[in-house]
Amino acid sequence: MSNSSSIFSYQWISQSMTIYFGFFTLITGFFGGLLNILVFTTLKTFRSTPCVFYLTTASAVDVAQLLTSLLIRILSYGFYIDPTRVSWFCKLRMFTVQYSALISLTCMSLAIVDQFVSMIHQRLSSLQLAHRHVFISCIIVLIHGIPFLLYFDSVDGLCQIVDSSFAKYFSFFYLPFLLGFLPLIIMITFASLAFFTSRTHANRNRHIEVSSRNRQLSAMVLVQAIFIVLLTVPYLIVTIYALTVDSPQQDPVLHARNNMIQSVTILFYYESYATPFYVFYAVSRRFRKQVGYVLFDIHFKRFQQATNNLNNNQVVPNTEID
Repeated sequence: MSNSSSIFSYQWISQSMTIYFGFFTLITGFFGGLLNILVFTTLKTFRSTPCVFYLTTASAVDVAQLLTSLLIRILSYGFYIDPTRVSWFCKLRMFTVQYSALISLTCMSLAIVDQFVSMIHQRLSSLQLAHRHVFISCIIVLIHGIPFLLYFDSVDGLCQIVDSSFAKYFSFFYLPFLLGFLPLIIMITFASLAFFTSRTHANRNRHIEVSSRNRQLSAMVLVQAIFIVLLTVPYLIVTIYALTVDSPQQDPVLHARNNMIQSVTILFYYESYATPFYVFYAVSRRFRKQVGYVLFDIHFKRFQQATNNLNNNQVVPNTEID
């Protein structure tokens, strides 16, 4: 196979994966995120739980990430419609990407930590504290995103970093530490502690409903944390390699292959924003029942009642026969 044929094959695979798998991730993640928000905000048992408040916030940010980041990637790499060629859009997109990613990881980490803390020190877990933690996190990440607005720009039609110092920070701290080791280690450690603690407390004289909910949430966040690790680590490794080693001046076939691998790992990385609802649904039988209850016993019946009321309230005009 010639070099040109190999390059074309890699580019075709990358483009096809971006279009088909990207749209699949976008659609499933969008509706999954909305269903998470609907279930978490409808049931009273969830509305009063700090852990679920973090999960609800993460679901909202995940939907925003898919719409503002993945959709633009599909347009750019799948259909060659790249709005980031415009300088201000490039800056805004990269700011949004880092903001959504960090808030999502922060909320997932806080949810898992809160789930563990609530089992050993109930007073340290409250909805008021959860609101405060999310607010402070949003402010910190907002400030952290200012350099993204300053040092990302469109150069020769590519959205890239234009400052060497910030490029080092992005490659050696932001990607491996803030998006990688720190949140992943926190999630795995505290999710495991919460899961085993919930099993221990299940044998004690505790309120049945609270114990059952804690075991449910512990299992949900533990498995989701595992999925985040599996979907994020390959993306981090490949992206860091591309930023530090790969270059357009190397062998064109090798460069095209690396771009294809990077595109695939990025798409799997976006799956971490799309999978939470489906992970929760698969892991927890109770959550499956809660989803059915919210959709059919609450909202569908409300829709039927509203439709019946609308039909009953219609005014039928009087017809007089001469």
